[in-house]
Amino acid sequence: MAEDKELLGLLLAHDESAAAEIEKEYGELIRRIAGNILDDPRDIEECVNDTLYSLWASMPDEKPGSLRAYVARVARNTALNRNAQLRSGKRWAGKPELALHELSESLASRGDDPFQAVSCRELMDEIVAFIKTRSSDVQTAFMARYFFYEDIEEIARRLGIKPNTVYYKLRKARKELKQYLMERDMYYE
Repeated sequence: MAEDKELLGLLLAHDESAAAEIEKEYGELIRRIAGNILDDPRDIEECVNDTLYSLWASMPDEKPGSLRAYVARVARNTALNRNAQLRSGKRWAGKPELALHELSESLASRGDDPFQAVSCRELMDEIVAFIKTRSSDVQTAFMARYFFYEDIEEIARRLGIKPNTVYYKLRKARKELKQYLMERDMYYE
């Protein structure tokens, strides 16, 4: 089991063994994230390979603060891009679309585009600030559902609570998020 410092060194040096070492350390995480977004096992494995290649080929000059978080973000973005490619031109609501639909009522704005009234970055900063004020189980559930697109049942299993409880906590958090954004003039009906 390699340390993150060693793995970062391999990535920054574009060492050919970096992908294999990252796969050993974070392959399960990448597969789980890809599986939350994609359905076909072949697409999931392709996403794993694309993620490993992206990590190896395009490591930023500035080292990420957390390699695990960086790997998760690259895996998520890779899976979302793959999902978009697979679904382009089709009217289809997959796992990400369903999770984001739940959240959309808390992010409404003028017009059809929820990010029209404020910049995406400002909105994300406010959402992060809001989430940090919640209990750890709500933080975990919110991130698992709306960042990693996990199913309610999986979140419930991880937290050791009933799925209905997770659903209630997320619904309450979305309502509170809406109020929080309204108070900051970042929500427009």
